[in-house]
Amino acid sequence: MLEKWQSGRCAICGDSPTRRGLVRDHDHRTGLIRGLLCYSCNTTEGRSTSALFANYRDRSPAQILAIEVVYLPLDAISAIRTA
Repeated sequence: MLEKWQSGRCAICGDSPTRRGLVRDHDHRTGLIRGLLCYSCNTTEGRSTSALFANYRDRSPAQILAIEVVYLPLDAISAIRTA
């Protein structure tokens, strides 16, 4: 659902990355995915105090769409698929 709603664009800067694609950003406290971000915004998000990033954390795409998806690291997903 997030992929379709965000249309391949970063939830913070709006770019459509081609080389690295979008990554699943999640809240480390709750374990829930918040949205899809470009690599640059994802690495900056956890350290930034700017209003742009604070607004994203306060009202993420997942909150807007009223969905709750638990983040699973890629190695956990691979383990589930091979079990």
